Amino acid sequence: MQDILKKYAKLNSVLKEMEMERDILKEEIIKDFKKRKVEKEETAYGNFTIGHRSSWVYSETIKKMENKIKIAKDKEQKKGTAEQSVTDYLLFKEIKNNE
Repeated sequence: MQDILKKYAKLNSVLKEMEMERDILKEEIIKDFKKRKVEKEETAYGNFTIGHRSSWVYSETIKKMENKIKIAKDKEQKKGTAEQSVTDYLLFKEIKNNE
């Protein structure tokens, strides 16, 4: 089992490094697309497209309503009316080397 845990930890570290590198490249690509005023580019490697995500900012009235709902949810949890659902997942925290 120790071999599996060690392999998982090493793979997790490699993935983090690769994701960081990918994020840097992603920002460079977006910056270049914006500079050239393009949203999409088809290449031999695949299609690259700038996606857009919008979000909403709500009024104080809605925020107060959300707070009331949160309080009502807390009350149901305490009364036992609400049903708890449990999902298992794996947590892993890498040990930092001070080298």
